[in-house]
Amino acid sequence: MTEEIFDMSVKELIPGMVVSEDVISNDTLLLKKGSVLDENIIDRLNNVYLTNDVQVYIPEGVLGEKRKAIEKKKVEKAFLEVADKLKRMFAKRNSLDENGIEDLQEFAAKVEKQLNNSEMALNTVLFKADVDDYIYKHGVNVAVLSALLAKWIGLADNSINMIIHAALLHDFGITKLAKELQEEPDIKMVDKNYKVKQHVTIAYDIMKNIKSIDKSITYGVLMHHERCDGSGYPLRIQGEKIHPYARIIAIADEYDVLNSDKKLLNEHGMFAALRIIKEKSFKSLDYKYSKIFLEHMCNYYIGEDVVLSDGTVARVLQMNMEDIENPLLLKDDEFIDLKKDKDLYVKELLLK
Repeated sequence: MTEEIFDMSVKELIPGMVVSEDVISNDTLLLKKGSVLDENIIDRLNNVYLTNDVQVYIPEGVLGEKRKAIEKKKVEKAFLEVADKLKRMFAKRNSLDENGIEDLQEFAAKVEKQLNNSEMALNTVLFKADVDDYIYKHGVNVAVLSALLAKWIGLADNSINMIIHAALLHDFGITKLAKELQEEPDIKMVDKNYKVKQHVTIAYDIMKNIKSIDKSITYGVLMHHERCDGSGYPLRIQGEKIHPYARIIAIADEYDVLNSDKKLLNEHGMFAALRIIKEKSFKSLDYKYSKIFLEHMCNYYIGEDVVLSDGTVARVLQMNMEDIENPLLLKDDEFIDLKKDKDLYVKELLLK
């Protein structure tokens, strides 16, 4: 079995890790491939002020509980790299072309690779990293959430791959609008300026002329703001007339925007986003897909430690689909019933 490789800064190195590539600084070999790190070696690396990451693999048992945090950092780094490359791809082209689609295929493959550990991929999306270019990180988050939902629905690998492509491109048209229309997520901006609605047709008009883009991808981008009750745009179509890729992306898009809304999270807690998705599933979002999304999201939270609005740390024991914002919690050996204290709510996940 091939060992998983991690890029680690010197400060993150732990005795027992094994160097997977020669460590070279200023043309000097510091460590040979296969060297097992100990405290003395790590101190020497610190003393030479090595700035490059060290590639290592981690034998079983070396990390214990720290493995999860390191794996999360690796996934997060991969997603941020895709967001940065997405930004550069959109910026250097006035429109997409065949070369751009080849780049996109590379980005999609990188996202798809990280989905092998779906829990870690979801963990990375839920824990918000502060980034300057929200629109591109949002594109990656929506791609991850859309792909996971597609997997939970049971779609084939080829469909999941195309959904990732469509999700990465879903806000491409936004980048072609005036800067002031890019300041907030389009779902919020559209009420302030109707011109935001143009981003879906801008993207579609460009994409429809690229032969290598599957029509399903273009429909996913064009229709991701359509809603099942006909209240969406640009076509105002309803129900199953909306392409299934677009119905999937719509849920992921709405959820990521809600989960990024600091005002909503500060006032109502992290489960408010799930509650709103459930409310919208009865009217505007696809009910079947939303139900699957909510069920899996609730399952993810079971067993996780959370911080309550009063600073209390507790563990989620059970999620109730009928009352998503009030899960059954356990602190030490005592149950916490949020229904009895209306001022208390789950504020955030505790990073382990």
